[in-house]
Amino acid sequence: METQKPTKTMEEIVAELDRDTLNRIVCRHAENDEDFSWMILKAAMSRNEVYDEIKNEMASIRKSKRFYDWYSSGELYSQLRNILEAIELNITDSEQGVDLIHRFLLLDKAVCGRCDDSDGGLGEIFNYEAVDLLKKFASSYSDKEKLEQIVYKLIETNDFGCHDGILNEIADILPEKNIRSLMTKDFSRDRNYIKPQMAFALKDAPLFEKLLTETRPNGFGNRDLIELSKCWIACGDLGKALEYALKIDHSDSYKKEVILEEIYTKNGDSEALKDLYSKSFMRSPHDDTKDKIIKNFGEDFFSTLVEQRIEDVEKSEYFYQNEVVFLLKYKGAEAAEKYLFARRKKLEQEYFQSDFIKMVKKEFSPLVRTIVLRVPLNYYLESANTKYYPAAAKHLKYLTEIAPLITDWRDVQPHNEFMEVIIAKHYRKKSFWRYFE
Repeated sequence: METQKPTKTMEEIVAELDRDTLNRIVCRHAENDEDFSWMILKAAMSRNEVYDEIKNEMASIRKSKRFYDWYSSGELYSQLRNILEAIELNITDSEQGVDLIHRFLLLDKAVCGRCDDSDGGLGEIFNYEAVDLLKKFASSYSDKEKLEQIVYKLIETNDFGCHDGILNEIADILPEKNIRSLMTKDFSRDRNYIKPQMAFALKDAPLFEKLLTETRPNGFGNRDLIELSKCWIACGDLGKALEYALKIDHSDSYKKEVILEEIYTKNGDSEALKDLYSKSFMRSPHDDTKDKIIKNFGEDFFSTLVEQRIEDVEKSEYFYQNEVVFLLKYKGAEAAEKYLFARRKKLEQEYFQSDFIKMVKKEFSPLVRTIVLRVPLNYYLESANTKYYPAAAKHLKYLTEIAPLITDWRDVQPHNEFMEVIIAKHYRKKSFWRYFE
């Protein structure tokens, strides 16, 4: 039965329930859900009791020798998340909160060595969920020097990458004064990464550039150039930001475009922005780029750009599936079919996504549909992998159905001849023919 979507929030609904009804719901749920029961018990304790209980729970995890394989790793994830949820719901004192999150983050050594974390769940729990709580408690933590020492220790003991989130969010954990104090300390590990990242967090572009220069004897990589550009933008020096942004190579073209767009927009450089959007659309005609071009430079300019791109696509000898989609969208099915038919001999090595095949079946003539569908059909049969036979049989049935609709095969092998070849080459594949029947 379809339930009506509530108009009130869950908190409002619960607040309106009478005590007995709420008690029955909570008790029944607690009886069937150990995690929920654990949370209820913590909520019933005093602040100090729950503080001690959470410490005991973490000590139990630290002492455990159990190994969690991939199938059972979710149990460990659930245990760790329950601890963080108990901290969030029951701990209000910032000193207790920082202490518990500190202890929690130090569990990385205990859990990473005995868990198959192929899913990356531990990284998410430690680097995001735990660090978010640390930021919350750090904002009202009075002893910033002690907090600085805690952060230093966590960065120094980052054996498994589970403390990376602290460095990424350090500006929301420590005041600038304490971050600069941290930068004077000697780090025994990753010093070429840690101090530049702190400068980046402070948006101190001159210092960030200086530290990167000192630690990159072979010059800057793309990541460095991207971060230098962002840092100089944050400092307001758009000239320096542009200098580095233009050096980002094509392997990070999207990030480069985003940075250049911000720089040109803030500079009010409409000609550079027009050139950026135009090149972006000519390379990859996404709708968001189209919308930006029309919004900033008008329909007429966009139409001229589309005409130029159509001309370039039709002149090219290469085949790209996305160009078929482009021509269909901006010039129609006839132009898209012509592009595809002219390059039909280049399709043999193509892998067609299901969405592309659906589009071909819907928009194109039976002859072009036949040309396209023969590609995956041949691949499936040549692979001799039985898991592909149902799809291969489905394609062959479809081709057989539409063959009578084709009156002019041009230079494409007619269906009856194609079938003879298929039978001769694959008559031994009994399981395939059973699907085809």
